[in-house]
Amino acid sequence: MRRHEILMSLRGAAPVLEFGKEEGIVVFRSFHTTLAIITTYAARGLRYVFVPVCILNAIVIVATLPEGGHHLVDLVGGALVVVVAIAVARSVGQAEVARAATSSGH
Repeated sequence: MRRHEILMSLRGAAPVLEFGKEEGIVVFRSFHTTLAIITTYAARGLRYVFVPVCILNAIVIVATLPEGGHHLVDLVGGALVVVVAIAVARSVGQAEVARAATSSGH
């Protein structure tokens, strides 16, 4: 695994920063899970597309564990980010609608 080699190389002498060879290590909060849930949420009103999107994104989330280099907590973290983001977006949207309704006199 390449990630293991990178982590083990950080245990020795101070690494030299080479901008031509940079590689990131992203572990917590799985973007695979985040995007799979956001895509499913966005497709919730599409009659014929929703079920295939759900199936495909469920496969993406499950495959993230063995192939994406994540642990279960990373998937949970990604899911929590989406839940919070959707809740904030919905509350902001409702506040905007309420503000528009009161300013127009309805």
